[in-house]
Order: sequence, then structure tokens, then C-alpha cells
Amino acid sequence: SVVLYQCGTSIGSGHSYYNTYETADEMVEDAKARITQINRDDLKGMIDEMAYFVLVDIREQNEHDAGYISGSVLIPRGVLEFRVANESFWDDEGMYMPLKTDSLVVYCKKGNRTALAAESLRQLGYEHILCLDGGFLSWKEAFPELVQTNIDNSAPAGQVVTTSSDSGGC
Repeated sequence: SVVLYQCGTSIGSGHSYYNTYETADEMVEDAKARITQINRDDLKGMIDEMAYFVLVDIREQNEHDAGYISGSVLIPRGVLEFRVANESFWDDEGMYMPLKTDSLVVYCKKGNRTALAAESLRQLGYEHILCLDGGFLSWKEAFPELVQTNIDNSAPAGQVVTTSSDSGGC
């Protein structure tokens, strides 16, 4: 009898280390059942209390540039696992690399990507991961004065500056 192994799944033995899903939405809902979410008011309280945590924006660069929570560091979801424990990345950001015991608050646009990101961070050994419920859109609605942008408002007249729309996305 031959048992093949591929990507952590034992093929032919009837044992799988991973759940399988019909849709990405099912996968997100399953991940959300295992994460700790905080609401925008809780995050604002942590900021006001100057609690120590690392705020990670996992959206794409264009989304971040159009608006982000002050004090966050951008690590897009697609490279999160490769950058979060990379000391040279944090040096380039002018920050200390978070310890596995530090609190990480993760946010995306609406809150779906954060559930998947939290799963990956947990698998990498991070112990205290909080996900912003409702994501950046929820934060922006409540605290627009605490949103920063990287958009150049001094673009020459007639030049169109494109930004990420708040519709669609995760």
C-alpha cells in the first residue's frame, strides 16, 4: 500500500489535515469562528490608552494609499507570511519586528481577509491576534479624522488621480 503526501494532506490514507470548502466565503466563515475580533471602538480605546500593539494593514498598496489607519504598517495579504517575521522588512519600516507574544491588530477593507490572515499568523506562532470587525470601512465611517492617505493632492490640473473604490472587495 502506497500513501502519497502533498501539501500537508495525506492522499489515500483517508486523513486530511485541512478542511476543504466549496467557496471562499465558506472558508472565511470557518476562519472567523476561530479568530478574536475587536470593534472599531475597542481599537480606538487601545490607541487612546497608548496600549502596545502592532497595527497591520493587509490590503493592497493602492487601497492603503487611498486611506489607512494612522500608525499602521502595510503588509499586503499576499506577502504577509513572508514579511511579518522578516527583520529586514521591519528595519526598512523603521520599526521593531514584533515578537510572537506581541499583540497584532490586523485589518483589511471589510474584515474577510483578516480572518484568513489571522489563521496564517497563528500558524506562524503569533499568539495574540485581533481582527478589526468591519475592517477599514467601519473605522473610516466612525473616525474619518484618524484616516491618512498617501495620495498626492498637488497633481497638475487635469490629471486624474485614481483611488480604490469602497465598493466590492474583501
